[in-house]
Amino acid sequence: MNGALPKREALRLFERQILEAREIPASVFQSFKTWPREARPMDVLQAAVPLLAMFDPDLQDETREANVRMAVRLIARLPVVAAGWHRIRQGLDPLPSDDALPHAANFLWQLQGKKPDPETARDLDTCLTLHADHTFNASTFACREVVSTMAHMYAGHRRPGRPLGPLHGGANAEVMRMLLPWSMRRMWPDG
Repeated sequence: MNGALPKREALRLFERQILEAREIPASVFQSFKTWPREARPMDVLQAAVPLLAMFDPDLQDETREANVRMAVRLIARLPVVAAGWHRIRQGLDPLPSDDALPHAANFLWQLQGKKPDPETARDLDTCLTLHADHTFNASTFACREVVSTMAHMYAGHRRPGRPLGPLHGGANAEVMRMLLPWSMRRMWPDG
């Protein structure tokens, strides 16, 4: 977010900010319970972003500081939303965040309902880092197009018709299809 890797203290501050920004307004998950369970997770994420925007206290503040706070909230909350949707569509309640767990590990906990092993959490953390730093792709272009009109960050993230499909975003699904048998053995060794 700042153009360079953070020093150790700045990283600790960022991690603390992410941890403190995880909470989702209850009405977001209440809304999810009325949505069709077969809705695709990416569609749910795109629909959830405007809901999150309505609750953001910095939405009308155009300063860099406010935009950084909004970015932190989006980074912190989108995994909580994804895990919450996964559980709701299975007829389960979303799990609260575990403040003892870092970002990737907390997502796995909220998704699966059990604490992940450190190696799996580290693997996911690495994947998230790689995805966050994948340069000027179709989504980045679409977001920049919207926010260049001075629209707020949530509008840029939610851009109607955002280019997610088999050629952009679909690669992740194909990788998961390829890895699923391996990951299932690793995450759930007892079957």
